[in-house]
Amino acid sequence: MSASAAEVIPLGRDEPETYADAVEAYLRSAGIGASSKRAYKISLTTWAWLARGEQAPLGVNRRRAVPPVVAFADLNAPGAVEAITAAFVERARLVDPNTVNRELSVMKAAVAWWRGRG
Repeated sequence: MSASAAEVIPLGRDEPETYADAVEAYLRSAGIGASSKRAYKISLTTWAWLARGEQAPLGVNRRRAVPPVVAFADLNAPGAVEAITAAFVERARLVDPNTVNRELSVMKAAVAWWRGRG
């Protein structure tokens, strides 16, 4: 077993209560470099607003904004995928393509990591 595999926090046995907890577990254990963690956290935090059908604040308003608390289990609720998709489509209209691509790529990586741990 590699050193990074020994640091993995298996979510299947101890599912995080909130989406923010799941994000922190991912950032701690997914082997992301220190310089990338800040950008990943910003991108993943955006999805908390989207999960509520809201938009994250834009520009300087984002710096001190507190994201909504989202229960991790709510992401599997009926209609959640559709609501998040609709909010992301609106977000894609509001921000530049590089931001959209980064936020989508980071979320895809996190989802793959979470799924890999149950």
